[in-house]
Amino acid sequence: MAFASTNMYIRFKKHLLLLATGIFFLNTVAFSQDLIIASAAGYKRPIMEIKNRYEAKTGKQVQAIFGNMNTILSQVQFGGKAGLIFGDRSFLKRSKLEFASHHSLGKGKLVLAYRKGLTLSHLAEIQDDRVKRLAFPDSTKAIYGAAAAECLHQLPFYNAIRQKLVMVSTVPQTSAYLMTGEIDAGFLNLTDALGIKSSIGGFIEVDRALYAPIDIEAAVVKGFENTSQVNSFLDFLSSKEAQLILNDYGL
Repeated sequence: MAFASTNMYIRFKKHLLLLATGIFFLNTVAFSQDLIIASAAGYKRPIMEIKNRYEAKTGKQVQAIFGNMNTILSQVQFGGKAGLIFGDRSFLKRSKLEFASHHSLGKGKLVLAYRKGLTLSHLAEIQDDRVKRLAFPDSTKAIYGAAAAECLHQLPFYNAIRQKLVMVSTVPQTSAYLMTGEIDAGFLNLTDALGIKSSIGGFIEVDRALYAPIDIEAAVVKGFENTSQVNSFLDFLSSKEAQLILNDYGL
């Protein structure tokens, strides 16, 4: 797929974020004795809320790592000590990691979000002159980037909007650029859109027929299945309290 180039500012911020994620991950793994969980960046809000509720209720500490899913999986594969990984089932299955069990969290949903000062009511409006920059996460590294790319290719007006497209690294980057008005619209997951709804103009759910199903799950890394930390967190994850949090974030 051919995409418009991002400007130097966006590329610089993207590279800094990826570098910081890798350094933070390695430092956390090296020095923490607590349970370590890792998640795709697009699910930071619900996972952090669940983590904080779990810590308050049990007194046990959890270290949480968020970032590009490929980066997360590579870090865990090459010496990371995360016992539980949250993400899309297809990404997890394609990794070289072995998992002891998989626990469904819900279905991921793709949305088209737009900045404040703009109102869109249907997908075809991205053709309008009002939308000059349209972003989506990296289609090779983020499941919602892949879903967005799949959706875009099916649109009859795809060729007419190609020059508007800006590919960034992650869902949170798309959200950040929407909130600052650096882009007019962008594809992200419903979970993140709900988290930033007061800072953007709104969002439209994309027809699920335009992209493959997205199954979000918590996967236990092989070797951690019998640890009390992982099993305790899984117990809380299946509780009504945790399930309500996931529901509130569109899962």
